[in-house]
Amino acid sequence: MTNKLHILVLEDEQSAGEKLIQMIRRQAPDATIDWLRTVQAGIDFLKSKQPDLLFSDIELLDGNAFQIYQSITPACPIIFCTAFDVF
Repeated sequence: MTNKLHILVLEDEQSAGEKLIQMIRRQAPDATIDWLRTVQAGIDFLKSKQPDLLFSDIELLDGNAFQIYQSITPACPIIFCTAFDVF
């Protein structure tokens, strides 16, 4: 039995989230994908689960995703996917 890749997507925009998940599915069709849209949901999720990979937007429905990473440090790589200029 093989371990399935567990991916967390943090994206508040419906169409962007759907497109990102479609792209992920093409590369990892057997992956388990959780999709969350808020900072609070991200914090709650990461308190109890650790994904293998995290795709993160910056601006979520209830705030900035960096609020999550100030309180919780995921043990997995984070790929930031955003149109928001962080520099």
